[in-house]
Amino acid sequence: DQAVNALNGRIDFTNKDLAATQESLHTTQNSLSDCFNEVAVVRSDLERNVADTEARLKNDIRQKQQEAFEKISAVEQQA
Repeated sequence: DQAVNALNGRIDFTNKDLAATQESLHTTQNSLSDCFNEVAVVRSDLERNVADTEARLKNDIRQKQQEAFEKISAVEQQA
């Protein structure tokens, strides 16, 4: 009878430990999910910023090229 009670006590302790471990795992999974979501948002923002910067740079380059072509054309007309 004592052996059964001791075994039941160990089973109860193991079950409680398992429940605590499962809860900790659940908390960790939620935390990781939140981190992945934050990373996805930051990545999206970064990609948008890079695309905006690229578009601005391309536009600036086109403007500078146009200005250079106009200056070259003016010099050629003077020659």
